[in-house]
Amino acid sequence: MDVGAHEVKRNLSERLRQVITRNPLQRGVDEGWIRPPSRTGLIGEHERFPAPVRVLDVLREDRDS
Repeated sequence: MDVGAHEVKRNLSERLRQVITRNPLQRGVDEGWIRPPSRTGLIGEHERFPAPVRVLDVLREDRDS
């Protein structure tokens, strides 16, 4: 992929994320040390379990101490 310096500067973090996440993951799948997902879909589509405490309560407790 050829991109100009201006484009690289403008989107550097996005370009790095693409390179860092796509290449090693695909390589791992190709080499067999990473298994592709057995199902697709958003996390929200799966069953959710209630937490024993609310995050807001934990944050308040942490801030009070």
